Amino acid sequence: MQRNFDLQPSLQETERMSQSKDTKTNLETDTRDWMSAFNTSLLTTRANFAKDRSQELAKLMQTPEFASLLVGAQHLADSLGLSKEEATERLIETFRNIDFCWKQIISSRGLQSVID
Repeated sequence: MQRNFDLQPSLQETERMSQSKDTKTNLETDTRDWMSAFNTSLLTTRANFAKDRSQELAKLMQTPEFASLLVGAQHLADSLGLSKEEATERLIETFRNIDFCWKQIISSRGLQSVID
């Protein structure tokens, strides 16, 4: 099937293209508005999240679990002759490395295959 192409747009095509351009402009403006709203909400909820986390952190630091971490850090410092800072940093770095390794394993294999 052969088509003839008219290089000069008709009046109807010009109107359609104009409407399409207006629609595209409206969509772009609408998208920018939504993006702005999303980013604002993201930052606003992060601030609320941070407030909630500060309260949660204060509660967590009063738990027996946290006290056990401190006992472990003290034991590490005493047995290796480390300062408080060195012992707590090593303990935290070890935990973070273990957590990171597990995250990598889970993301590559899937959680269910790790559990099974």
